[in-house]
Amino acid sequence: MTKVALLADIHANFPALLAASEQIQRWKPDAVYVLGDSINRGPRPRECWRHLVKMRRERHWKLIYGNHEDYVLKFETEDAPRSGPRFEILQFVHWTYQKLSREEIQTLRSLPAQIEEHLSTGQYLRAVHASMAGLRAGIYPHTPQEKIREMIQPAPDIFCVGHTHKPLARQIGQTHVINAGSVGLPFDGNPQPSYAKIYTTLDEVRVEICRFDYDRSQAIKDFHETRFLDEGGPMVKVIYHELLSAQPLINRWNQSYEEKVLSGECTLEESVKDFLKGIHIPKFSADLKE
Repeated sequence: MTKVALLADIHANFPALLAASEQIQRWKPDAVYVLGDSINRGPRPRECWRHLVKMRRERHWKLIYGNHEDYVLKFETEDAPRSGPRFEILQFVHWTYQKLSREEIQTLRSLPAQIEEHLSTGQYLRAVHASMAGLRAGIYPHTPQEKIREMIQPAPDIFCVGHTHKPLARQIGQTHVINAGSVGLPFDGNPQPSYAKIYTTLDEVRVEICRFDYDRSQAIKDFHETRFLDEGGPMVKVIYHELLSAQPLINRWNQSYEEKVLSGECTLEESVKDFLKGIHIPKFSADLKE
């Protein structure tokens, strides 16, 4: 039997990453794949990145990059915004960029977009961040089967993804499609992080989605203790409420307010304040919110 662990979308949530790492080390898989969006959209990018690099060096974890690594690397380019409304919207990304050393940025840049290999039990596995359609083309629980079939071509035996922050395990034809969900920012209304366990033999593939508890109170404190809330711009308040609510909010803000902010109809701070008025904090976070 071969055992494979999949982690995705850590988003600089260090307490959640540590808890996931402890569980995985106890399970002792043969391979661990980290499917991108390890940094950014969270308060502890440096700690998360250094931990993952250590796991790659010491335990041979395999890392790929996602769209949020791409966002951070874009601040290396000359045309990246440095002021104005567009910069203000992306200020939390720039905050992450500034937290990483030059060496860490170069290591980030060297990550592959996908990994393909045969497991010892013979199955052909491919790991990407979202799908073969692109870094932001995610596979959701509601995605139709025929659409998924298109998004995994050329179809391997095992197709591993993250990006959506919503776990799933489905079989499409002969392919096992597995979305590991999110370690750092679950978006399915369940605040427990998730990762995936894959068990393979010569003639069978079995998948288990694991949910687990971790120190969410420390994850929330990290927004304050790192000064992410103070220094990362108004959008950090939206990210903070994503952690509290276990729901995706940035895309909802984008749809309603991005063009208004870019056109000068309102300020970013005004838009975030108005947006958050309609966000309900579930009972599971009511006692944790500072």
